[in-house]
Amino acid sequence: MQFFSIILFAVSSNLDNLIIGVSYGIKKIRIPFLSNFLIAVMAFAGTFLSMLCGERITQWLPVGLANAVGSVMIIVIGLIGLIKYLCSRKRGTQHNVQWPINEPEKYDKNSDKTLELKETVSLGIALTVNNIGLGVGASMSGLSVFGTAVMSSVFCMGLMLLGNYIGKRCASKRFEKYSEVISAVIIILLGTFELLA
Repeated sequence: MQFFSIILFAVSSNLDNLIIGVSYGIKKIRIPFLSNFLIAVMAFAGTFLSMLCGERITQWLPVGLANAVGSVMIIVIGLIGLIKYLCSRKRGTQHNVQWPINEPEKYDKNSDKTLELKETVSLGIALTVNNIGLGVGASMSGLSVFGTAVMSSVFCMGLMLLGNYIGKRCASKRFEKYSEVISAVIIILLGTFELLA
Protein backbone atom coordinates (compact mmCIF):
# COMPACT_ATOMS: atom_id res chain seq x y z
CA MET A 1 0.00 0.00 0.00
CA GLN A 2 2.86 2.38 0.81
CA PHE A 3 4.27 1.89 -2.69
CA PHE A 4 1.01 3.29 -4.13
CA SER A 5 1.31 6.35 -1.85
CA ILE A 6 4.93 6.87 -2.89
CA ILE A 7 3.91 6.79 -6.56
CA LEU A 8 1.15 9.33 -5.88
CA PHE A 9 3.67 11.57 -4.11
CA ALA A 10 6.20 11.25 -6.94
CA VAL A 11 3.60 12.13 -9.59
CA SER A 12 2.01 15.03 -7.70
CA SER A 13 5.34 16.59 -6.67
CA ASN A 14 6.75 16.40 -10.20
CA LEU A 15 3.78 17.32 -12.37
CA ASP A 16 5.33 20.77 -12.78
CA ASN A 17 8.32 19.06 -14.43
CA LEU A 18 6.04 17.52 -17.04
CA ILE A 19 4.48 20.88 -17.87
CA ILE A 20 7.83 22.69 -17.90
CA GLY A 21 9.12 20.01 -20.24
CA VAL A 22 6.12 20.64 -22.51
CA SER A 23 6.81 24.39 -22.43
CA TYR A 24 10.46 23.83 -23.31
CA GLY A 25 9.44 21.52 -26.11
CA ILE A 26 7.10 24.17 -27.53
CA LYS A 27 9.98 26.68 -27.46
CA LYS A 28 12.28 24.03 -29.02
CA ILE A 29 14.61 24.25 -26.02
CA ARG A 30 16.53 20.99 -25.60
CA ILE A 31 17.04 19.47 -22.13
CA PRO A 32 20.26 17.39 -22.19
CA PHE A 33 20.53 14.28 -20.02
CA LEU A 34 23.07 15.84 -17.61
CA SER A 35 20.89 18.92 -17.05
CA ASN A 36 17.85 16.75 -16.40
CA PHE A 37 19.93 14.52 -14.11
CA LEU A 38 21.09 17.56 -12.10
CA ILE A 39 17.46 18.65 -11.58
CA ALA A 40 16.65 15.08 -10.45
CA VAL A 41 19.58 15.11 -7.99
CA MET A 42 18.32 18.41 -6.56
CA ALA A 43 14.81 16.96 -6.31
CA PHE A 44 16.23 13.94 -4.45
CA ALA A 45 18.18 16.15 -2.04
CA GLY A 46 15.24 18.49 -1.40
CA THR A 47 12.79 15.64 -0.86
CA PHE A 48 15.22 13.68 1.31
CA LEU A 49 16.11 16.64 3.55
CA SER A 50 12.52 17.85 3.93
CA MET A 51 11.41 14.31 4.80
CA LEU A 52 14.21 14.01 7.36
CA CYS A 53 12.84 17.18 8.98
CA GLY A 54 9.40 15.58 9.05
CA GLU A 55 10.90 12.43 10.56
CA ARG A 56 12.52 14.48 13.33
CA ILE A 57 9.18 16.12 14.13
CA THR A 58 7.50 12.72 14.44
CA GLN A 59 9.95 11.77 17.21
CA TRP A 60 8.19 14.30 19.42
CA LEU A 61 4.69 13.03 18.61
CA PRO A 62 2.85 9.73 19.12
CA VAL A 63 2.90 7.62 15.94
CA GLY A 64 -0.85 7.87 15.29
CA LEU A 65 -0.89 11.63 15.83
CA ALA A 66 2.19 12.16 13.63
CA ASN A 67 0.54 10.19 10.82
CA ALA A 68 -2.67 12.20 11.15
CA VAL A 69 -0.82 15.54 11.26
CA GLY A 70 1.28 14.62 8.21
CA SER A 71 -1.76 13.43 6.24
CA VAL A 72 -3.76 16.56 7.12
CA MET A 73 -0.76 18.70 6.16
CA ILE A 74 -0.65 17.06 2.72
CA ILE A 75 -4.41 17.61 2.27
CA VAL A 76 -4.07 21.28 3.29
CA ILE A 77 -1.23 21.80 0.77
CA GLY A 78 -3.44 20.28 -1.93
CA LEU A 79 -6.42 22.41 -0.90
CA ILE A 80 -4.28 25.58 -0.95
CA GLY A 81 -3.15 24.71 -4.49
CA LEU A 82 -6.75 24.07 -5.53
CA ILE A 83 -8.00 27.33 -3.97
CA LYS A 84 -5.20 29.30 -5.65
CA TYR A 85 -6.10 27.73 -8.96
CA LEU A 86 -9.81 28.53 -8.56
CA CYS A 87 -9.05 32.12 -7.46
CA SER A 88 -6.70 32.66 -10.40
CA ARG A 89 -9.35 31.28 -12.78
CA LYS A 90 -11.92 33.64 -11.29
CA ARG A 91 -9.56 36.59 -11.81
CA GLY A 92 -8.62 35.31 -15.24
CA THR A 93 -4.93 35.09 -14.35
CA GLN A 94 -2.34 32.47 -13.43
CA HIS A 95 -0.82 32.66 -9.97
CA ASN A 96 2.93 33.13 -9.81
CA VAL A 97 3.81 29.56 -8.80
CA GLN A 98 3.79 28.83 -12.51
CA TRP A 99 6.45 31.38 -13.51
CA PRO A 100 9.00 28.78 -14.69
CA ILE A 101 6.31 27.48 -17.06
CA ASN A 102 5.31 30.88 -18.37
CA GLU A 103 8.87 31.92 -19.24
CA PRO A 104 10.90 28.80 -20.06
CA GLU A 105 13.36 30.78 -22.16
CA LYS A 106 14.31 32.78 -19.02
CA TYR A 107 16.63 29.93 -18.00
CA ASP A 108 18.27 29.61 -21.43
CA LYS A 109 20.43 32.66 -20.73
CA ASN A 110 22.62 32.41 -23.82
CA SER A 111 19.62 31.68 -26.09
CA ASP A 112 21.23 28.63 -27.67
CA LYS A 113 18.03 26.54 -27.33
CA THR A 114 19.80 24.17 -24.91
CA LEU A 115 19.42 24.13 -21.13
CA GLU A 116 23.05 23.87 -19.99
CA LEU A 117 24.21 22.69 -16.56
CA LYS A 118 24.93 26.17 -15.19
CA GLU A 119 21.52 27.34 -16.39
CA THR A 120 19.81 24.39 -14.72
CA VAL A 121 20.60 25.30 -11.10
CA SER A 122 18.07 28.13 -10.72
CA LEU A 123 15.32 26.04 -12.34
CA GLY A 124 16.16 23.08 -10.11
CA ILE A 125 16.02 25.27 -6.99
CA ALA A 126 12.62 26.68 -8.00
CA LEU A 127 11.19 23.19 -8.52
CA THR A 128 12.72 21.79 -5.33
CA VAL A 129 11.58 24.62 -3.03
CA ASN A 130 8.04 24.07 -4.30
CA ASN A 131 7.99 20.58 -2.78
CA ILE A 132 9.53 21.10 0.68
CA GLY A 133 6.23 21.31 2.59
CA LEU A 134 4.88 18.27 0.78
CA GLY A 135 8.01 16.28 1.72
CA VAL A 136 7.65 17.14 5.41
CA GLY A 137 4.01 16.08 5.40
CA ALA A 138 4.75 12.87 3.49
CA SER A 139 7.40 11.86 6.01
CA MET A 140 5.11 12.57 8.96
CA SER A 141 2.38 10.47 7.34
CA GLY A 142 4.74 7.49 7.39
CA LEU A 143 6.21 7.26 3.86
CA SER A 144 9.72 5.83 3.51
CA VAL A 145 12.23 8.70 3.37
CA PHE A 146 14.81 7.12 1.06
CA GLY A 147 12.32 5.25 -1.13
CA THR A 148 10.19 8.34 -1.64
CA ALA A 149 13.20 10.52 -2.43
CA VAL A 150 14.50 8.01 -4.99
CA MET A 151 11.10 7.61 -6.65
CA SER A 152 10.65 11.38 -6.72
CA SER A 153 13.96 11.85 -8.54
CA VAL A 154 13.10 9.08 -11.04
CA PHE A 155 9.73 10.67 -11.85
CA CYS A 156 11.41 14.09 -11.95
CA MET A 157 13.65 12.95 -14.81
CA GLY A 158 11.03 10.85 -16.57
CA LEU A 159 8.27 13.46 -16.56
CA MET A 160 10.62 16.22 -17.72
CA LEU A 161 11.74 14.08 -20.68
CA LEU A 162 8.18 13.04 -21.47
CA GLY A 163 6.99 16.64 -21.33
CA ASN A 164 9.79 17.81 -23.61
CA TYR A 165 8.88 15.12 -26.14
CA ILE A 166 5.18 15.99 -25.98
CA GLY A 167 5.95 19.69 -26.38
CA LYS A 168 8.00 19.06 -29.51
CA ARG A 169 5.49 16.66 -31.04
CA CYS A 170 1.96 17.45 -29.93
CA ALA A 171 1.82 20.21 -27.32
CA SER A 172 -1.47 20.54 -25.48
CA LYS A 173 -2.31 23.96 -24.05
CA ARG A 174 -5.38 22.46 -22.42
CA PHE A 175 -3.27 20.05 -20.34
CA GLU A 176 -0.92 22.88 -19.37
CA LYS A 177 -3.95 24.95 -18.37
CA TYR A 178 -5.27 22.30 -15.98
CA SER A 179 -1.96 20.99 -14.62
CA GLU A 180 -2.31 22.85 -11.32
CA VAL A 181 -5.73 21.46 -10.50
CA ILE A 182 -4.63 17.93 -11.49
CA SER A 183 -1.61 18.18 -9.17
CA ALA A 184 -3.74 19.59 -6.31
CA VAL A 185 -6.32 16.80 -6.63
CA ILE A 186 -3.60 14.10 -6.63
CA ILE A 187 -2.06 15.66 -3.49
CA ILE A 188 -5.47 15.72 -1.74
CA LEU A 189 -6.03 12.06 -2.71
CA LEU A 190 -2.59 11.14 -1.34
CA GLY A 191 -3.29 12.86 2.00
CA THR A 192 -6.75 11.30 2.26
CA PHE A 193 -5.41 7.83 1.44
CA GLU A 194 -2.69 8.12 4.09
CA LEU A 195 -5.17 9.47 6.65
CA LEU A 196 -7.56 6.56 6.16
CA ALA A 197 -4.92 3.82 5.69
